[in-house]
Amino acid sequence: MEGSRLYLDFILVALGLLSSLLYHFWLWHAVRTRPRRTNIGVNAGGPRVWVIAMTKDNDKKNVLAVQTLRNHNMASTLMATTSIFLCCSLLAFTSNIYKSQKRRHSDLEVASKCAIVILALLSSLLCQCLSIMFISQVNLLINTLAVEACSVSPEYVAELLEKGLFLSTLGNRLFFSALPLVLWVFGPELVFLSSVALIPVLYNFDFVSGDEKGEVGVKVSDNDKKNVLAVQTLRNFIMSSTLIATISIFISCGLLAFTSNMYKSQKRRHSDLEVASKCATVIMALLSSFLCHSLSIMFITQVNLLINTLAVEACPVTPEYVAKLLKKGLFLSTLGNRLFFSSLPLVLWVFGPELVFLSSVALIPVLYSLDFVSGDEKGEVGVKVSGASHREFNAAEA
Repeated sequence: MEGSRLYLDFILVALGLLSSLLYHFWLWHAVRTRPRRTNIGVNAGGPRVWVIAMTKDNDKKNVLAVQTLRNHNMASTLMATTSIFLCCSLLAFTSNIYKSQKRRHSDLEVASKCAIVILALLSSLLCQCLSIMFISQVNLLINTLAVEACSVSPEYVAELLEKGLFLSTLGNRLFFSALPLVLWVFGPELVFLSSVALIPVLYNFDFVSGDEKGEVGVKVSDNDKKNVLAVQTLRNFIMSSTLIATISIFISCGLLAFTSNMYKSQKRRHSDLEVASKCATVIMALLSSFLCHSLSIMFITQVNLLINTLAVEACPVTPEYVAKLLKKGLFLSTLGNRLFFSSLPLVLWVFGPELVFLSSVALIPVLYSLDFVSGDEKGEVGVKVSGASHREFNAAEA
């Protein structure tokens, strides 16, 4: 029985990892041969154009440059923090399994599984930390390019930015590939299924359809007046997605600790399989929510960089393309919220199914109030805000 289980581990986990590797090899090939069909290829010239845009009229855009880079650092910080949280939870899970008197798995099997996942997560953490270091250098140098005594060139700063964004992308890919492996402690079947289910999600993120490209060369009006506003608006979306994503990971780590403590307990009211099944279901739902929010943040950080390059003649992207990225980011954020709200009652499953049912029913009128608009809330379409209102708003903001 033990030998067949190890054989199943080897086959299913290897197939899951192989599917991820084959997809990324195909993506790499598409970037090399058909770059305009992929997000990576379309955005390739974005960093250099952004540096040019920030260098021009730097006195007006110095704060904008710092705010834009801060948004990227926030996204990388989320992924790095999540990686280290999961590593700590897996270490605690491993130690509790060692202390358990009735073990379903050998010490070597548990240690090997957790070590592989932790290694992948630490690799993602390293990439995100290096990305933050590069972008922090750009953050310091970007506003020195207009000074005559500046010792660096715009090309050097653009190269630093490209390295930072590449390392962030690599860290994200390592994290997404490691995410299904977190479920390995509950069995190889979940690893294989989640790895395969992840591929169409990444495909939707990586590839661009023909109607998303738009017309290159269309200029955006009044960008100089609204560039900081655009970046600040996007930051608010990033912060809201970061909150839900962080809560999802906290709850998942808590459920991992709960599961390992149940294994360690001598007086058990439930079987190991029952506890593991319940916790695995909730963790899968929460990790799905986290995945949606992290992808949403990735889309919005792309918009964050590209939105202020549209007024540059050499801009490689179009307003239609940027709008499509924003729509995808907002859709994934909404989907992540729905998954989170749906999985929240399942957290109470460890106390009994009655609480799950009651909380699920109680959640429906709350969501109804959020989703539907009554007749008196619509107002009159086309009513303009007066100039006085704009002045009052700007005065209040100042």
